[in-house]
Amino acid sequence: MNKMKVVNTKENKLLKRVEIEALVAEKEASMSRHDIKTQLAKAVKADEKLVVVEKIANHFGSRDVLVRAYVYNDEVTLKRLTSEHMVKRNTKAVAEE
Repeated sequence: MNKMKVVNTKENKLLKRVEIEALVAEKEASMSRHDIKTQLAKAVKADEKLVVVEKIANHFGSRDVLVRAYVYNDEVTLKRLTSEHMVKRNTKAVAEE
């Protein structure tokens, strides 16, 4: 199992979300967006439906991955502030299973 460490957390009251940066130390093959979303939701004790993984960036020369994600207060705010393609990207893995 890959190890996730929350590096930075910032509450954005205006946009009704918590902005999170996490570092994932990958041991095996690369993780899917859905796996990262599930692990992050568990790490911050949030509902998985309200988590949006915005960006996944690899560090050059390393297997570590920097993740930027948002945890929204409610689904209405999530759908209003997140672009349609990003909502699909974050729910696509669930639909495939």
